[in-house]
Amino acid sequence: IIQEKRKEKGWTQKELCDVVKMSRDRLIRLENGTGMFCEMELWNICAALDLKLVIVPVENIISYP
Repeated sequence: IIQEKRKEKGWTQKELCDVVKMSRDRLIRLENGTGMFCEMELWNICAALDLKLVIVPVENIISYP
């Protein structure tokens, strides 16, 4: 969803990286799903991309087979 929302805003990876103070290599890994991130990074990315960050208990997450 990070890559999708970034592209919707018309931003390059470099532009998002400049806003959230992150390296482009790190963002590439996050967009590809191969990187981990800390809470603050997720918060900053969501804020920059106008996304709402919602935390729910695991038991409230629907599991799909």
